[in-house]
This record gives sequence, C-alpha cells and structure tokens, in this order.
Amino acid sequence: MVKRRGVKLPILDLSVAVSDFGSDEVMTTSNTLTPLPSGHLPDEISTLNIYGVEFKSPSHIQMLQEAVTLGSYGHVVWRPDAAKDDDAESSTLVGAIGCAVDIISCSFTAATDASLDEDEEDDEDDEDNIDITSNGTPSSSSAAAALMRGSFRFVVKEVVSTFPYPVVIVDELFDEDYANNLPIMEESDDDDDDDDDYALNYNLIPPRELPSRCMQAMDALVKMQVEDKPPTSPLEDMILESQGIDISAQNDGSDNMELAAVFDVFRSELVEFTDVSLRNFAIGMMAVEVGELSYEQRKDALATTDGSARLRMALQAMETKISMERAKKMAQQLTESSSDEKELKVGHPAMPPWAKSINVGTRLEYFWNEDYGWCPGTVKEKLQLGDELLLTIKFDDDGSEHRISFLAEEKVRWRPL
Repeated sequence: MVKRRGVKLPILDLSVAVSDFGSDEVMTTSNTLTPLPSGHLPDEISTLNIYGVEFKSPSHIQMLQEAVTLGSYGHVVWRPDAAKDDDAESSTLVGAIGCAVDIISCSFTAATDASLDEDEEDDEDDEDNIDITSNGTPSSSSAAAALMRGSFRFVVKEVVSTFPYPVVIVDELFDEDYANNLPIMEESDDDDDDDDDYALNYNLIPPRELPSRCMQAMDALVKMQVEDKPPTSPLEDMILESQGIDISAQNDGSDNMELAAVFDVFRSELVEFTDVSLRNFAIGMMAVEVGELSYEQRKDALATTDGSARLRMALQAMETKISMERAKKMAQQLTESSSDEKELKVGHPAMPPWAKSINVGTRLEYFWNEDYGWCPGTVKEKLQLGDELLLTIKFDDDGSEHRISFLAEEKVRWRPL
C-alpha cells in the first residue's frame, strides 16, 4: 500500500477544549465526531465510516468552504505535547495525529435576520466573527452541514497557516511493524490453563490471538444486534424525534441488517490483506466501529500506532459488552421462567437470605459470563444503597478488583462459598 505524502489539508482540531468550538450549538464532549479511516477498504464496505456533522462557528464554516474546493479536510484528535500541557492549544500541531475525510456532500444555510442582529451585538469583538461572502456563500452567522467518509490516518509534518483555521501538510501514518513487536512465545500443549491465566487480564493475551478473538467478538455483536434488538421505549422515541431522527427507520432493523452485510463482506475481503500490520489495522478499526466504542476510545484507537494495543482495547470493550448482554438475557430468561411457575405471586424479587451475612472478607462466587463461568473472590468493600448492595470483589484468578451491583433481579449470578 503506497503511503500518501505531502497532502495539504485544512483541519478541525478536536484536541483542544470543547469550549473552543464555540457555544453549545457546535459540539459537546458526548457528541464530538471522531472519524475513522476507511481508505484501506473497498467502497462497498466503508459505509460504517460515513459521518454527518454540522458547523455553526464562522471559522469552521470558512474552513469547510476551502475543504469543498480541495475535496477533503482533516480532524486532529491528538497533539504530541497535549498530554504534558494542561493547555492543548499551546502545543504545536507538528506531529499531531488525525483522520482525513473526503467530503461527499455539503450544504450552507443562511441565518435569519433576527439571529444576524443578535450575532452582531454578541460577537462584535470576536475575532472568529468572520464575514464569508467573497465567493457567494452565506455570511458568518450561517450554518453548514456536511456528509463525509473517513479516508486515511495522518501525522502533521508542517503548518502552513493557523488563522482563521489551521492549514497543514500531512503524511499518511501507518502502524508500527507488527512482526518486530511480537514477543517470543513458547509453544504449550496446555491451552486450557493459558485461557484461565488471561481470562480476566487482557494484557496477558498473546498478540497472535487478538485478531481472531476480535473477529469472533464482532461476529457475536453483529448477531446480537440483528437477532435481539429491543424495541425503543417511549422516552427514547421522544429523544430521537427531538433530534429529527425517523423512528420507523430506527425500529425496522435495516441498519442492523446493513451492518451484518458489511461485516460479511469485510470478513471475506480480509484474505486480500497480505500485510499483517495492515490486516490488523483493518480489523482494529472495524472493531471500534462495530463495538461502538466511546469518544475517548476512538481517539486512542486513532492515535496509537501499536496495532496490538488497539486490538486489545477493542476486544476488552466488545467482550465486556457481550458479557453484559448475555448476562441480561440469561437473567431475563430465568426471571421469565420463574414468573411462569409462580404467576400467582405478586411483588418484587427479594434478596436471598444469605446476602444479609455478606461483609468485608466474605468469600463468594459471581457468574461472570458463559465463557468464564463462576469466578470465586473475596469482598473488599460493601456499600448498602437501599435494596441494592454494591460490592467490591477481588477475584482469585488474576487478583483484579471489580465493583459490582448485587441486585435481587440478578441473585442467580451470586452464591456463597
């Protein structure tokens, strides 16, 4: 795969504080867009990497205008000095990492006269209040919306300009050589013991096993979304409607069917990736999208050049989600089965009698999931929150500590030792 070099891009800097984007009309921590690259994939399976974003800051609108001319722009998510400095804005852009996006379509919307008057009063001295009229596009109080596709990951090599928005020269950024980073592993015939060793510690999973486990986790998540998608609640429907989202489209399962189709094609296309590093990069980025990882995790996945670390992070997030979904489903099935047998009983489920004797130091077992089964541990902390117990358990297998709610609805997952 040929590395792109010397590409000129206007950029949107997501490494700065969210407040720097302007008012709450622009972006918030929970919905800031972090696009992921898909230039290494065939177009027919890059649909998961198509994003929509709205701009209301004048400088961002002007940046989008230049991006339309160039056909693309970049989202910076990490700066080399941002981890050391509290003020990321003071750090240099050279060495920053981000994702270039190709613009599919965009539109500009002029503001009303009333909003123009308000902006003139409020932003009279604001250096970002830039009038954009030279090429016939709407003024600085306009809004813009763009549909884009993630293209390639880049590292900034040179800063061309910084005002009114940064323009930089970038090179495509590849992962480190996978083969050179593999630890020497001795062959072992006792696979079951190895599985027990890293059942709850993902740092112990050999790098060679990460790609296949990520593929298995993605397959499980896709099947869950296709087969077990729960109907939305009235509150969720109201929130979706307030955001202008078609509820019928959300409930018909078409998005999940598309996800399943994309994943099937992706799995068949993997045989074309002869370079191991690029193959693991593709699996890792797909896992981040399929697993619907958080904003911070998406940033970390984009910023790291360690393919094994990305796979490890995505695998842990996906398997945690799978475990919780399976546990909920199992608890629901047990509850439904119990209610069928005792349909004459009314009221809420009660805590088991032995739960009253739980104290710090109590030994018990917790059913983690279908793969790991019953995990013994010791209570390190106990908090009573109404009818709920919040227990910090130190598990015997790897010594890790987890805070877990002991609910009457999930009492089947607990038993004393």
